[in-house]
Amino acid sequence: NETGFGIINTAAYNLPEMTGELKDLEGFLIADALRKCRTIDDFETLVRTNLGQNLGVESNFGVIDAAGNAMLFEIHNHGFKKFDPANVPEKYLINTNFSRSGTIDKGAGYMRFARATELFAALGGKLIRPEDILHRFSRDTGNVLVDQPTPENFNLYPASPDTWISTRDSINKFYTSACIVLVGKNPDHPKRPAMLWIIPGEPLTAIAIPLWVEAGKVPDILWKGEKAAIWEESAKLKAIIRPYRKGNMQDYMRINRMDNKDHTGYLPGLLAIENRIFKDTADFLEHPHTPSELAQFQEKMAEIVMDALRLAAAQ
Repeated sequence: NETGFGIINTAAYNLPEMTGELKDLEGFLIADALRKCRTIDDFETLVRTNLGQNLGVESNFGVIDAAGNAMLFEIHNHGFKKFDPANVPEKYLINTNFSRSGTIDKGAGYMRFARATELFAALGGKLIRPEDILHRFSRDTGNVLVDQPTPENFNLYPASPDTWISTRDSINKFYTSACIVLVGKNPDHPKRPAMLWIIPGEPLTAIAIPLWVEAGKVPDILWKGEKAAIWEESAKLKAIIRPYRKGNMQDYMRINRMDNKDHTGYLPGLLAIENRIFKDTADFLEHPHTPSELAQFQEKMAEIVMDALRLAAAQ
């Protein structure tokens, strides 16, 4: 929100759930928090005040504020636990679809958790940049139990015949709807606004776009209509790499249409555009900007992405 408070969530399938109580209301809690909260303490107060059968929550929430604080909350209708990334050696917490405080060995996302742990550890303690998550981690097709290609080596495989992999337990999977990265305010640079990066679609079929609350608006192609125009372009690429929908066949992806030995796939082009957007955004943020300038810049970036997706789908 405009104060630099940010919140994300994932479903947790191993927290207490009582029959007959409200559930699936995480979006309401998030909306309420964005309207009312400035700090992590504000959010904790909001949760405590609303605990009970009508809260309707069984989820993990990641929360940041403008003071540079971050906290993981694991919340159900009758309680919550907090985990502070500042208290672990890595200074970050990885989270998928189970709660640390929930029933042991229940829940989901353990394979993705293990793979994400590998990817973050490979940074060797370096500062984690938004680009690392957006550009690489969100598109990862690796599997901790199966040796299979990842985007970095799709170009080792021939353009034909098709090379198929299953992404059922990968970070980038069939039902991945988007990638979001919240970049909080820096207390040392209070005039620089917090921002949100979004890859609007399965990450291997879309490109990151920067957005700011202070812009006061969102580009039309990201929201207008029953289906956002930019999402529909992303879906065209998804249909190319995942042409089957019967049963679990949707989990299988043909990697040669993204990249191959002949360099005829669409993915390198998308990644080049994304790198350009990262650089242009970094340069843009070197100086303060008005809401109108922020809105114009994010509109320009969204149009660049739209053009790139159209070109990729036409290859």
